[in-house]
Amino acid sequence: MSLDERLERDIFANLVPYLLLEAVRFHNNQSYGYEMKKFVENLIDKAIPEGTLYPLLSKMSNSGFLETWVDKSSNRKKRFYTLTSKGEKEIFSWLMKWQELETFVNAVLRQIQTRKGI
Repeated sequence: MSLDERLERDIFANLVPYLLLEAVRFHNNQSYGYEMKKFVENLIDKAIPEGTLYPLLSKMSNSGFLETWVDKSSNRKKRFYTLTSKGEKEIFSWLMKWQELETFVNAVLRQIQTRKGI
């Protein structure tokens, strides 16, 4: 695997949990796995394997970022997720850190371009 491929894989792997939190917030603080999966896939234009999604949602729930409940009113049970206050704070913190990272990367790229006369 090339460095570019590893970097891209690592970036997406680290983005997905935050984008899942954002998916819940986007859907009025109530969403289910498939809906969240489609929301994130549309944002990043990549498929999220279901074998990755549900263990990640479970981990996020166990960490206190999401609360879950099961809707048993239809023939098929559907697990819904709601964002906790801890999850809300995590989204805000992530957005701030992402903006800091973006500023840092842009500054480095400007220096590289200046040195190379690009």
